Amino acid sequence: MAGTRWSGGGFFVAYDFANNSAIEAGQRSYASSLDPETTLFPSQQRHAVTLSAHHELAPGLEASIDALYSSRSSTLVAASSAFRSEADPEVESYTLAPSLKFDVAGDWQATVLGVFGRDRTHYRTAFALQDGSSSVTEGCFCNEVFSLEAGLEGPLFTLPGGEARLAVGGGLRNNTLDFSRSEAGNLLIAFDKTQRARFAYGELFLPVVSPRNAIDGVAELTLSAAARHEDYPGLDQQTTPRFGLSYTPVEGLTLRGSWARSFKAPTLFQRFIPYQTILLPAAVFGAGTGSDTVFFTSGGNPDVTSERARSWTAGVELQPVAIPELTFSATWYDIRYQDRVVRPIAGSIAAAFRDPGFANLIDFSPDPTTLSELIAGSLFGLENFSGSPYDPANVAAFVDNRNRNVAVWAIEGVDARIAWNQNLGDEQSLSFDLSGSFLDSQQQVTPDLPEVQLAGTVFNPPRYRARGTARYQSGGFAANIAANYIGALRDRRFEEERRLSPSATVDLGLSYEIVRGEGREPGLEISLTIQNLFDDEPETLGQTGPTDTPYDSTNYSPIGRFVTFGIRRHW
Repeated sequence: MAGTRWSGGGFFVAYDFANNSAIEAGQRSYASSLDPETTLFPSQQRHAVTLSAHHELAPGLEASIDALYSSRSSTLVAASSAFRSEADPEVESYTLAPSLKFDVAGDWQATVLGVFGRDRTHYRTAFALQDGSSSVTEGCFCNEVFSLEAGLEGPLFTLPGGEARLAVGGGLRNNTLDFSRSEAGNLLIAFDKTQRARFAYGELFLPVVSPRNAIDGVAELTLSAAARHEDYPGLDQQTTPRFGLSYTPVEGLTLRGSWARSFKAPTLFQRFIPYQTILLPAAVFGAGTGSDTVFFTSGGNPDVTSERARSWTAGVELQPVAIPELTFSATWYDIRYQDRVVRPIAGSIAAAFRDPGFANLIDFSPDPTTLSELIAGSLFGLENFSGSPYDPANVAAFVDNRNRNVAVWAIEGVDARIAWNQNLGDEQSLSFDLSGSFLDSQQQVTPDLPEVQLAGTVFNPPRYRARGTARYQSGGFAANIAANYIGALRDRRFEEERRLSPSATVDLGLSYEIVRGEGREPGLEISLTIQNLFDDEPETLGQTGPTDTPYDSTNYSPIGRFVTFGIRRHW
């Protein structure tokens, strides 16, 4: 990283390079059930450049620009006794964000901001079967975004507690997805879709009580209200409000809360990514006999609509005046999503036929015209695994497992932190920090299905998580030790439920300033960090497929003990 400042402006540029080899299943004892060449962590190489600059063109007029560029390549191998696949995606992206800020009358400030970005993910997957046959699939997920926004912020009127301030603005945004897929050099599908959006927003800040007009029981009181309108032509439009409150009854204690509604338009990927149409024998699912078949679809769906949510938050921050070394904070949140875009049947199709909750996703009298239209628009046409020629009259059931607005997802949790920092004198200090969280997350896929607890189950966040840190500093030397805790998890993917025990890892950090340079003075520091000091390993799980990781890869890393040595020199 390097940069400089001058009268009225400055800039910095940073370059980052990273390279790592792959972690293969054969290098980890708990992954012995996998083919030894299967990668648990892909090999990667990344280059990244960041530039930020600003300059005052005239009094009250400043121009700035942020620019980002990155290039990444990786290799991921999945193998079994029957096949081997090797994926080699290459990702290149850049973003330019110029802006202009200028003062207007009455202490108001206006901002004009533009953003242009591109992301090119070129994917290539080579697939080989044991019999020697092979295929290569390649293409591009090419994304592009353009947005232009103008805003105005400043004082509106004066309240007893200070100036009421207003921020308003609006703009437009275009998102584009250019997708292609080829196999053996032959183009199978390609499309270029753009979603346009217009938006406007306003936010009001009201300092009702501040230290200058505080009264007994009300040291500070501020209110905020905001609204945002989004319009996606041809898709959806929605205005969402937000209200917030911050209340300080006495110095050192602050209570805050908020209520909001929000919505999210479906992504171009969710709507337009290709889908497949597959024909299967109905007898396998108990849905028919003889030549009866089941028609199954899975993938993107242009008919999905926006997701919506309602959220509540409440929090407390405590820093006692009598004990300034102590800090405590906690936040409770309750978020309820509706019309979540999901693939409705995440597991076995056969299980969906046995569960009445999926009844509205299965059509036992499908329209032949609908089936023909789906076949015509699918990625590979009809993939027939039924063992007999396709006849619409023999389709006993149609299972639509494309992306749909079906899910309700409720999330409730608490994040809390307590910290203590004591100055011991003579450039020495001792501090402790403990943070933790509780999470309750339930999802209901259809109105006829029961709610399912996600938090605390494998491949989902745990219900309980905590991290405690102790730090000692003496002059230029600093040492810290931290313990990370993950609560118990349950594996409900199989007929017999299994419990994974809680786990904990320990991290250690040491640093020493050889040359103690303050601010822009020259300095030299060395450091040593060890993550997962005792090299704890994840607990093994059952597999649902030959290449599934036999451990919870969401909550546990295959890296194990990781040692970092650093040198930092600045001048």
